[in-house]
Amino acid sequence: MTNLTDALLSPDLGSVSFTVERTTCRRAAGRLVSETESYPAVGCVHPAPPEALALTPGEEIHEEGILIYTAFPLTAGENEIPESAPSGMGATVRPTCFGADRVHVRGAVWRVVRVRPWTDFGFCAALALRQS
Repeated sequence: MTNLTDALLSPDLGSVSFTVERTTCRRAAGRLVSETESYPAVGCVHPAPPEALALTPGEEIHEEGILIYTAFPLTAGENEIPESAPSGMGATVRPTCFGADRVHVRGAVWRVVRVRPWTDFGFCAALALRQS
């Protein structure tokens, strides 16, 4: 396996520090409880080429996007049902869910819409769209 950590940390290749905001939801005592946590991260951040945005289903092509290469495990959001979940559990009842990560970098907030894990190389590549 090739280790690309040095490249991800190189300012010459666009490495910057950023904050990842992650919201998780879970059921507790019959209610949905959400919690948001912030994590420091580092990686290379570059403007997304137009073809990356055109391939994003359901998103507007005119949106501004960035590509993020980082060892931090970013997520575009997911629902999890543990094996111990009762059978017949409907799509609206999830024991745990993760909202899409929000990345705070260079004074803007970006929502992760697609993640490609490159675990063999120790990082992931993510497409994020500008929120503010």
